Amino acid sequence: MQNRILYLDYSRLFVAFLVVLGHMLPVNDQNIRPFIYAFHMPFFCLASGILHKYNGTIQFKKYLRTIIRPYLFFNLLFLIIHPLMFKLGFTGQWNVPNVLSSDDFLSILTSFFYTHIQRLSIGFDGPTWFLLIILWCKIGLDSIMNNKFNVFIFIILSLFLFLCHNNFFYLRQALQLFPFFFVGFYYKNMINHFMLKGNHTILFLLFLFLTIILTMLNGRVTWLGSTFGQLSFPFNLICSYINAFIGSFAFLFLSTLFKKNQVVIRVALSLITILCVQNLFIYTYRSVLGFSGTYVIEIMISIAILFICVIVHSFLSQKIPWIYGKINNKFIVI
Repeated sequence: MQNRILYLDYSRLFVAFLVVLGHMLPVNDQNIRPFIYAFHMPFFCLASGILHKYNGTIQFKKYLRTIIRPYLFFNLLFLIIHPLMFKLGFTGQWNVPNVLSSDDFLSILTSFFYTHIQRLSIGFDGPTWFLLIILWCKIGLDSIMNNKFNVFIFIILSLFLFLCHNNFFYLRQALQLFPFFFVGFYYKNMINHFMLKGNHTILFLLFLFLTIILTMLNGRVTWLGSTFGQLSFPFNLICSYINAFIGSFAFLFLSTLFKKNQVVIRVALSLITILCVQNLFIYTYRSVLGFSGTYVIEIMISIAILFICVIVHSFLSQKIPWIYGKINNKFIVI
């Protein structure tokens, strides 16, 4: 826990909570969900870019260990849990889209591959897709840093995937989100210097106000589904990127106002587990109680789920630390 970037720990805590809350709320919620979806994935890409360390080569072995391991582990967990929960009568949220039967392992496994090769929508794999986004962003950044000619290949690939409707392991979404990762990496020193200097309360309030206005103007944005709001093209696309940067920096500014806290550090260290397993608890809660219809209750339940995920992370990191790429008792930050 040494040498922590405090404002990143706090901001990841805040945005992780918003992700859980966003998944807790009804799909048709028009008050909070559009605001959260406007910037939550761009924020995590920006933060990952700030934390990324380029060592002169593409670190395939490290990425396999720290990204692919948890990705495969949690998806295997979902493959086992989904049909079991469905057999126990937890239908509704435990239904897997586009499968013959939600209690059939083979159908769900088929859905998994179909999701990652063909569809733009998400399957049973839940929010683990963000791990593949980070993987592609890291490989892309390392490739560009290693050989500047790869920039042209990157641009051509981006244009091709933008026009193509297939989805190969979320590569299209990764290209859409890559600018946030690149800005985080390329300007990390400038960002760190600015965040650690002065009081940013006014900037937080200003950026929060702007992102709320832009969200109301452009409507719901889904980076997973590659939909960029209700404005006409290309204004919706431009607005989506501007709003995502503004929303991300709003919470970075907010996070500079707090002092070091061990609980916050513990939550930040549990980020992969929080984002991967949150839906297991959300689906169960929804199947039993549905939606309360009250934001206060949904916020309280979201906080509880957040800290349950931290407990799960603590258990997994102690019992089977290899799934996180743990080496010599230290976690490698992805």
